[in-house]
Amino acid sequence: AKQDGVVMQNNIQRATLWRGALNPHSGKQIEERIEQVTGFPQDHFSDFQVNKHVAGSYHGVHYDTHPINVPMATITVFLNDVDEGDGGELVFPSPALGGDKKRGSSGTSSGGGKDDDPVKIYPRKGIAVVHHNTDEEYQFDASTLHAELPLKNGVKYVAKKFIYANPQPPSKRIVLPLIALPFGGKLPRCVCTFYQFFLEKFGMEEGNVYFDKFCMVAPVLCLFLIASVITNMVKNSLTDSSSSSSSKGKIKKESSEGKKKAAAKGKAVKKKKVKKT
Repeated sequence: AKQDGVVMQNNIQRATLWRGALNPHSGKQIEERIEQVTGFPQDHFSDFQVNKHVAGSYHGVHYDTHPINVPMATITVFLNDVDEGDGGELVFPSPALGGDKKRGSSGTSSGGGKDDDPVKIYPRKGIAVVHHNTDEEYQFDASTLHAELPLKNGVKYVAKKFIYANPQPPSKRIVLPLIALPFGGKLPRCVCTFYQFFLEKFGMEEGNVYFDKFCMVAPVLCLFLIASVITNMVKNSLTDSSSSSSSKGKIKKESSEGKKKAAAKGKAVKKKKVKKT
């Protein structure tokens, strides 16, 4: 991906595991813990985005942003160990940039060390890093600029969850997780293509709004169509059964009338024989 012509990230594979309100018990326990740490309710949480880094993968210095819903905080969880010296560290290069109001202009911490020294976190399985992207006035905090250094060898798996300023819409909490449920939490390609169509047609903001509305209306339309199909099938079945029973009754009637005629004919033949004798 590029920003202003500069490559910001390279060779990172991403997949969102759509769980939403359908989270199993273990997932709900994780979200309850995140709720305690961040102070935000669960309907503000995104689902986990799982990133796979291979040799040569990196993510340059950036903020975690969203054009519509501001991510107030980010949770980064390392899912495997990376050998020391193989890179892939999470780095906050300028942690003092957003802290001048609190620390004063000296640029040093109370312990005497410089606050502008980069903070580097090595990938270790189970480590979770929580950082807020905005300050108390909901402005982006420059100290949260961060990067993931190039991975030299092996594979690195990272799970990210974003805590947004506004609650997630029902389409992302209920509808999309329901669609993704049969596919192990991953959305079918057709849904992703449809989403891209809305973005290209209406732009980022309106495209998201229209897509959310479509996600809420589409299931209702599908249920209506299924109900109408089932109703037609039942009607056709009842019509077929009634026509079948009426045709059977007609055949029985014709059969009984034929028997009567045959019996009458037999009687007439007997009478003729009696007269001859």
